[in-house]
Amino acid sequence: MSQVPDDTREGLFDAYVDGLLSESAHREFERRLERDVNLRDELALQGQLNEHLRTLFAPPDAERIVARFPIRSTSGAGATAWNKHFANVSKGRRFAWAAVLVVVVGGGWLLREWIEPPPLWDQYKLHTLVEVYQHEIDTGLNPLWVCKNDHEFAGTFWRKVRQPLVMDEAPEHLQAIGLSYVHALSPDTTYLLARVRSRPVLVFVDRVEVDTHPEIEGGDLNLFRRQVDQLILYELTPLDEPHVLKLFRKPDVTIQWLEDAPLPTVTPAVGP
Repeated sequence: MSQVPDDTREGLFDAYVDGLLSESAHREFERRLERDVNLRDELALQGQLNEHLRTLFAPPDAERIVARFPIRSTSGAGATAWNKHFANVSKGRRFAWAAVLVVVVGGGWLLREWIEPPPLWDQYKLHTLVEVYQHEIDTGLNPLWVCKNDHEFAGTFWRKVRQPLVMDEAPEHLQAIGLSYVHALSPDTTYLLARVRSRPVLVFVDRVEVDTHPEIEGGDLNLFRRQVDQLILYELTPLDEPHVLKLFRKPDVTIQWLEDAPLPTVTPAVGP
């Protein structure tokens, strides 16, 4: 008898990722993903949680434990009885001892990690722009979405902030990496991850009416502001002048073109 996936939202996500849905259920779920941006966001967050749990509960490596017990030479009168005994123990037996240490020491390590786990990044929690920048630095500029063309790019902004944006061709020293979103100016703040002369740069985008006029005090980052029609853009950069803001523009397109925009590629989660 085939396993029937849990009908809860989380169970449905797990069944979809694990390939447990029937062919018809799989097609229906993907149609729901195309229509429901919140469902796509929840699915992406669930993937991040699963990846974090796999990293959190990875056991220590027994070979590394063995390497912590080097065998010193037993030649010479100064060799201790313990060294003589341990030097004569086979590598297989030392590996077995190490396995016991993995259980004992690793168990304590696991308990400590369970009691004090490293904090998860919560994109739904209110963050400052600097906090988002530091998170992206820590995780290696890993975007949630990668757009293959202007249609996907404009459609993503249309779905998140109700106005399309596209970018003019970037100069050689500027690399656009992808898009993510976070609760910053509002729960729908969408941002571009980029590198300018190999330096990490973020551009945050949201509706004008939710602009909180954030400021950056001290530190090594600068914040630059630009308005494009009904959207406000903030470029957060370690450089002394903005390089990305001027590339954004509102395209002259129809609502139908935006509604037909394909979804961007969802990237695998990395880091906490």
